[in-house]
Amino acid sequence: MQYTNSIKDTSDMAEIRVYVVDHHNAPEIAYDFDETNHESIIAYAEAIGSVYSLEGFQNAFNNEEVNTTTDLILIK
Repeated sequence: MQYTNSIKDTSDMAEIRVYVVDHHNAPEIAYDFDETNHESIIAYAEAIGSVYSLEGFQNAFNNEEVNTTTDLILIK
């Protein structure tokens, strides 16, 4: 079996966004975290300025700026 290292050209793909919401600050969202509530999560994260690019989220996560104990994370 032969393995190759290839990088997929993603220039035509939509940018991935990561929406982060602290469930302590938005309990109504936390208890209804399902497909039908994604619009509310997105709107709330945008209102509080908690939307990351995938690379930005990676950096925030690695620098412990994201609290994985209390934050809800939605990747779209």
